[in-house]
Amino acid sequence: MLAEKTLSASGTAGTATLLHRSLQAGDRLLLCTDGLSSPVPRSRIREMMLEGHLPELATDLVEEVKKRGGTDDITVLIAYWD
Repeated sequence: MLAEKTLSASGTAGTATLLHRSLQAGDRLLLCTDGLSSPVPRSRIREMMLEGHLPELATDLVEEVKKRGGTDDITVLIAYWD
């Protein structure tokens, strides 16, 4: 299951978008704050998630935010399904 936008800006529960997916070996899951998802377009995040090398991927995503001038706190967690 994939959950998107589960908290509002005030920290209270918002409207969640839930998608059900089966995981395959090699899949990567991203949990992040809007500090990543606001300044970096979804297409770029997807590209980096598909092409990036673990374990540097989280650091690379944060660096992408910095290149784009992001100023919000950034939290990135990547899980790899083996």
